[in-house]
Amino acid sequence: MSPDMSDQAIKNAISTFLHGQGFHVLQIPEGERRTPDLLATGDHRYLIEIKTKENDPAAISERTKRLGAGQIVESGAPFTPQNTMSRIVRDGVEQLDAHPAQERDFCMLWLLAVGSDLESQYEQFLATLYGLTNMMGPDSRSLMPCYYFRESAFFRWRNVLDGAIVGTLDKGELCINSYSPRADAFKNSSLAGIFGTAVRDPRQREAEGRGYIADCDVDRRDEQEILRYVQTKYGRPALMTMDFGTVIAQVAVPAGTKSDDT
Repeated sequence: MSPDMSDQAIKNAISTFLHGQGFHVLQIPEGERRTPDLLATGDHRYLIEIKTKENDPAAISERTKRLGAGQIVESGAPFTPQNTMSRIVRDGVEQLDAHPAQERDFCMLWLLAVGSDLESQYEQFLATLYGLTNMMGPDSRSLMPCYYFRESAFFRWRNVLDGAIVGTLDKGELCINSYSPRADAFKNSSLAGIFGTAVRDPRQREAEGRGYIADCDVDRRDEQEILRYVQTKYGRPALMTMDFGTVIAQVAVPAGTKSDDT
């Protein structure tokens, strides 16, 4: 799929993909009230809302202006929950929840990163859904992702949102909302089956020793209390959080300029 596809073209492409996997796909027409995008029917009825995260036009304009002036332009993107992503998820959930409950079995978002920094957008979607961070201690054990450490869209919308597909126009993974009361049924459904090993389930990762879950009733603004809970739960000493991200520096090089490789 081309990165400059229209919303309708993206909807058509996803519909074609799901149809090829054996699902009957209905594109829900827009009406007076806002509606989700697709209803895919197979072993269950999957209500799907597609959301994309593109570049900020104002930021692109400012970057182009500064590059044209010969300036070095630096930018960074932390792999942490983001308000922009939260608003995208909230908007999608509201559209899903507006659809009659008796006409759906599962509700899910299809979140696409289509901007210039795909990795950052992808990781920010994951962090926003799961409240993700990473943890490390003074012992020799490796860095470990911790789910629901921070405010998470999956926890907030657990009664509506069963999961989300997070990806780019070329690939993606299915993320299970382990707080959904339908989590097990959704994970064992035929739609989840088409993603094979590209399924992210915090409970499974915890069982395999590949992740922590901060399943405590603690205010997410009190990070030290949550850290103490995770330390006690997993028998780890003095844990600390570690967040990653990207740092990019750009400069415009005049046409015909040769680089100095020395």
